[in-house]
Amino acid sequence: MNTKYCQTCGNPCNSTANVCPRCGTRFQTFHMQANLQYIARPQPQPANGFGITGMVLGIIAVCFSCITFGGSVGIIGLIFSAIGMRKKFKNKGTAIAGLVLNIVAILIAGYLLTYFDNNNENDSVQTNKTQSENTPVPLTQTTTSSDDGIIDVEYDGCTLKYLRHEIKKNCADEDCLVVYYQFANNSDETKSYLYTFSDEAFQHGVELDESYFLLDDAEDNRAKDIKPGASVEVFSLFKPKDNSVVELEVDEFISFDSKKLDSMQLSLE
Repeated sequence: MNTKYCQTCGNPCNSTANVCPRCGTRFQTFHMQANLQYIARPQPQPANGFGITGMVLGIIAVCFSCITFGGSVGIIGLIFSAIGMRKKFKNKGTAIAGLVLNIVAILIAGYLLTYFDNNNENDSVQTNKTQSENTPVPLTQTTTSSDDGIIDVEYDGCTLKYLRHEIKKNCADEDCLVVYYQFANNSDETKSYLYTFSDEAFQHGVELDESYFLLDDAEDNRAKDIKPGASVEVFSLFKPKDNSVVELEVDEFISFDSKKLDSMQLSLE
């Protein structure tokens, strides 16, 4: 026998009883209803307006790829393609095609830019090379005449030519080697011998000391400024050790290498 319990006093009662024999509470009647299962049928979704958006965005992306061949606008085409491929948009095929075309266009554009840049660089190098070959040597370039054993040099727009040399007595009654040059300013600015050239004399491979004195009241033009087109006679003074051959060398006023502009040998006999 099935048993049920009173909701008021908890007394066990027969399952078929309608009233509790202890407290008189009337039981409620429950009716079991069968659970009905319904097969869900898909309901048509209302149009959301996105049916052709993917196609439109894809067409825009394709247009960008065809017009720009990559570049910054090609990047915009990629953005349109990515938007057109979102889940809520249908007809994504055109957007995918636009994405592929934009990537291809950007790669082609990169190759073409690299190709033309290399060609322009090569043309520029060739042009500069041709110009340098056809450009005359500037005045600041050092040039020397044929090596005839006589100092004759051009540097920084100025020329220095050996004239003569002789042995004289200085103010201390010492033998002095006097070397005369012709200094000419062929540049377009004021120059001086002292700040353009320098010379040294050697005997037995040893440098000779310089001598300082006034020679027959000769005018010392070494430090004087010479305007363009003018020329003066200048001289240098050395103290020889004996009557052996003197090696005379001429160089720039400031030189950063050991190579001399010109040199010659002087006989003192």
